[in-house]
Amino acid sequence: MKVYAVSLDAQERPWKSFIEEFKTENFVNVCDTTRKIEFYKLGVFNYPTIYLLDSEKKIVARWLNVEQLSTYLLNR
Repeated sequence: MKVYAVSLDAQERPWKSFIEEFKTENFVNVCDTTRKIEFYKLGVFNYPTIYLLDSEKKIVARWLNVEQLSTYLLNR
């Protein structure tokens, strides 16, 4: 399983500080510093927003909270 962490910070410093503080170095960390991605078009209205994709990158679950994610994964 891969975890992608997408930051909405426009600057690198807060983004990198978050990675260090919350120990997400093993995630695939990405940041849209250009602000070109319109996240609301992807259904992202709150943060964090969790999407679960299968191996073919098809969305199999969305808008899960952390507790729902662990339950979902354990029951699959």
